[in-house]
Amino acid sequence: MHLPAPCMPVSMPAHTQVKLSLSRVNATENDVMTGTFESGDGGAFYVLGGGRSRVTISGGSVLSRNGATHGGAVYAESSTSLVFEVSGGSRLVLNRAGFAAGAISVGGKQEVAIRITGSSAVSRNSVSGFGGAILAFAKTGSLVVSDHSSVSGNVANLYSPSDAKTNGGNGGGAWLEVSACGCVGGRSVLVQRMK
Repeated sequence: MHLPAPCMPVSMPAHTQVKLSLSRVNATENDVMTGTFESGDGGAFYVLGGGRSRVTISGGSVLSRNGATHGGAVYAESSTSLVFEVSGGSRLVLNRAGFAAGAISVGGKQEVAIRITGSSAVSRNSVSGFGGAILAFAKTGSLVVSDHSSVSGNVANLYSPSDAKTNGGNGGGAWLEVSACGCVGGRSVLVQRMK
């Protein structure tokens, strides 16, 4: 399935648990930025829910060339906890964000768990700020990259218009803003590049 630009948000009342499952989806060239840092989140998908919410991208899905202020491809937030999984050879590539999370921005008031598995790739995404590929915020969180998957070639830059030069950003691969964090990589590559 190819989704036209811009994609529709998935939003529920704060207490409602959300489960979004995308399989064999092609979401490309969606853009919610209007030229200012204060505009749109979630270039292809915006998910706002409650309870124990879950977002799954699988089946060789491709989210590419999407743009937003936060979460170039996907912005997902839950009032309690959120599990975000990319699996089955899916790819999030060449997405961009104006402030945070070139590809994936996830948050929960209690916990977030991000899993990238099954030969999936989150690569060549960029941000003018924090989290070239991934930004997570919660009290506790984890990032697991496994089963020949990769987070690579992502870039976090901080651009200063006053002196027209690029300074290093934070978290070329991932920026995890949590009180307690577990980051695990097994048989996978987590590469961070900062300019």
